[in-house]
Amino acid sequence: MRTNDAGLNLIKSFEGCSLRAYKLAGESYYTIGYGHSFDNSISACTCWSQKEADEHLINDLQVYERYVTEDALSKFGNMNENQFSALVSYCYNRGRGGLRQLVNASTCLEQMADNIVIYWGSATLYKNGLVRRREAEKELFNTPIKVIHTKSVEELVPGTVVKITSYYKTRRNTRNPVIKKRTARILKIYPNDVNPYQLGSRLTGKKFGYCNYGDIQYIKK
Repeated sequence: MRTNDAGLNLIKSFEGCSLRAYKLAGESYYTIGYGHSFDNSISACTCWSQKEADEHLINDLQVYERYVTEDALSKFGNMNENQFSALVSYCYNRGRGGLRQLVNASTCLEQMADNIVIYWGSATLYKNGLVRRREAEKELFNTPIKVIHTKSVEELVPGTVVKITSYYKTRRNTRNPVIKKRTARILKIYPNDVNPYQLGSRLTGKKFGYCNYGDIQYIKK
C-alpha cells in the first residue's frame, strides 16, 4: 500500500516546502524540500526545483510506508488506504519509535484513532502545531473509503485505484482444476490491464491467474 493523495497533501501542508537548504539550531544536517534531511549531499548552497522537492518526498516516504506496513498493517490487516496514509504522516513526523508507541498502545483501529492525538509527541515548544497535525491525521484516519463495484472492463480506466480479489488455477487442462483464492489487494490499473486474466496474473504472479468482475471495487479517494 502507498500513501494516497489525501495523505500527501496533509504531509505537504504541515511540513511546508523550502527550495533552499537551511539548518536548524543545533542540527548537524541541512534540511530542504518537505523536511528532507540527514543527507550529506545537501549543503548550504543546495537549491531544488519544485519538481525535485516533490520527487524527493515520494522517495523519502517509501521508508515510512515500509515502517507502517511492518509495524501497523501487519497487526491491523483490515486497515484502509486513508488509515495507512494518516499513519505514514504520523511516522514521518514522529519517527518509527513514535509509530511503535502508537501501535503498541492500540488494541483496535478505533482506539488507534484516539491515540493519534493522545500520543501527539514530546516537543512542548511546538505542541500547538503538533496537536493540529495529529487532529488532521485523526480526521483522515477516520475518513471512510468510498467503493463502487464494477462489472465492465471499460470502467477500469488506467490510473484508477481498485481493490481486487484474485484467483488462480493450480492445474491446467484438467476437468477439475483446483482453484485457490488470493486475498484482496489494492492496486492501480495500467493500460495493459484489459481483462480479468491479465489483472489476476499480475496479482497472483501465476500465469493462469484471473479475477471476477464482481470482486473488483472502484475506489474513489
